[in-house]
Amino acid sequence: MTDATWTVPGRWARRGFPATGAAGLVLALALSLLLARATGLPVALVLALGAVMLLAFLTVAAGTGLVAGRTRLVCLHGEAAAFAAAAGLLLLLHRPVPAGLDVVAPGVGLFLAAGRIGCLSAGCCHGRPARWGVRYGERHVAAGLPAEYAGVPLVPVAAVEAVALAGTAAVAALVTAGGGPGFGWYLGWHLVVRFWLEFLRGDEDRPVLGRLTEAQWTALAGTGVLVSAPAGPPAPVSAVLVVLLLVGAGVAARRAEATRLCRDGHLRRLAGLVRRAAAAPGDPVLIDEDRGLRLSASHRHYAFSRRGAPLGRAGLAALGRVVAAAGPDGRPRRLTSASGVHHVTIGVDR
Repeated sequence: MTDATWTVPGRWARRGFPATGAAGLVLALALSLLLARATGLPVALVLALGAVMLLAFLTVAAGTGLVAGRTRLVCLHGEAAAFAAAAGLLLLLHRPVPAGLDVVAPGVGLFLAAGRIGCLSAGCCHGRPARWGVRYGERHVAAGLPAEYAGVPLVPVAAVEAVALAGTAAVAALVTAGGGPGFGWYLGWHLVVRFWLEFLRGDEDRPVLGRLTEAQWTALAGTGVLVSAPAGPPAPVSAVLVVLLLVGAGVAARRAEATRLCRDGHLRRLAGLVRRAAAAPGDPVLIDEDRGLRLSASHRHYAFSRRGAPLGRAGLAALGRVVAAAGPDGRPRRLTSASGVHHVTIGVDR
């Protein structure tokens, strides 16, 4: 395993999210008030918009939790509800909807960026195994992280999204201050970023329809509505957003097998198998078989096979990355036998 990792302190498992959420609220309100001053929007209206947006966000989170049976914050759902609530209030008060959304949208970006740092600290929206990334410990397992991923480097996808959201919010704030469509700039780029970051997500409780995750379908639908709306970004920016999503849809089609392996828990089970094999005395061969996929692991030799349809390149690459992340140090080597069994061996570093 690589040293290019960072271990998230265990004390952050339950404390990080509330702290970052509160910080995000303060930052969002401060930025919205600054933009209100720059654009002439009444402060009282900005405060009212902030209140109804927060209420809508929390209401959606509570409703999702009731359906799922546990606390579950879905970023795009909450964001959509918040913007819908803001638009409704602006209509009720006979205020221009685009101008009001332009002022509050950058603040929403900062709020969600802070929330993603909370996700990073809690380990809830974690990435897939990789040779570099963040590691979580037993206190994160107690908070909900799959036990098989304890100590395994995971892509810090929440941190990447936090940086992207903060940058998008900053640009949108400049656009709003200059009299442009800050809402369209912010939401359009957020949807594209979220679509592409779905390829790095490793949590399994995200619905998948066809070859795309729910978040990717939401990003496609949201972008389609946004680019055709008056509050959307300029036409050249809209064209770039659409092209990026179309390219992403093509990538998703090629990576569909890896997405299914993650959703069905195969990547997680392989990580656990690799770690158990490395820790067990006597170099035993451990086997896991589920839904036609057979995984076996010894200390430095791993094999994968599937009944019926053989494993494709995307699936093999995803499984190989798990071995590289969770297995012992060394260079992985791959070999496919005539019988369709795929082998990965890890040599000893010298």
